[in-house]
Amino acid sequence: FDHEHSEVRQWSILVLAAQWAAFPEAKTQGTQLRAHEKLCLLLSDAVPEVRAAAAYCIGAFVRTSVPDLVTIELNLALTLREVTSSRDCPE
Repeated sequence: FDHEHSEVRQWSILVLAAQWAAFPEAKTQGTQLRAHEKLCLLLSDAVPEVRAAAAYCIGAFVRTSVPDLVTIELNLALTLREVTSSRDCPE
């Protein structure tokens, strides 16, 4: 997720979201690699498309619930709510 080109960051995140939506067991592997923590950092990326992709991916993570990951899912949802509610929206 730390590639210098924003398009690579954006599409990497979107591919991960698709994987999590299609294969909930991939979430367990993603959490072992701390992908969810890296996504939270990308909510502050300088590029709006990367931030949007990160928010979408977090949503995909939360939508496909895995019993062992409920605490992580809840924390991600709260983080996403906090970040999006504190951001100034353009008029």
